[in-house]
Amino acid sequence: MEPVSATGVLLLLSPILPEIAKGITTGMGADLWKLIKSRFTSDKEKQLIEDFRHNPEDLKKLGQLEYVLNEKMERDQELTQKLSELVSAFNRQETNRIVQNNVYGDNIGRDKNIHH
Repeated sequence: MEPVSATGVLLLLSPILPEIAKGITTGMGADLWKLIKSRFTSDKEKQLIEDFRHNPEDLKKLGQLEYVLNEKMERDQELTQKLSELVSAFNRQETNRIVQNNVYGDNIGRDKNIHH
C-alpha cells in the first residue's frame, strides 16, 4: 500500500472538522474526533482542542488545529493512515445517511424546489 500524504488527508478532513468537533456526528465522526483529541497531549494543544470544540466556526482556531495536526501527521505515518481510513469511512457513512434520507424520507421521487 502506498503511503498517504498528510496534506491529502488534511484536505479531506478540513471541511468536516467543525462538524465532528461539535459532537453532532456519530460513528466514524466520533471516532475521528476521539483519535484527533488523543494526539493533542500538551496543555496548549488540549486548550486548542477545547477552544475549537466550543467555537468550531473560528477560522483562526481551525487553521491552528490544522497546522498542529499536519505537523503530527508529517511525523507519524501510522496516524496519517488511520485518519485517512476514518475519513473515508466517515464519508461513506454520511453518503449512506443522505441516500437513506432521500429514499426513505418524505421526498421520495419529488423535488421540493420544483413547483408544478
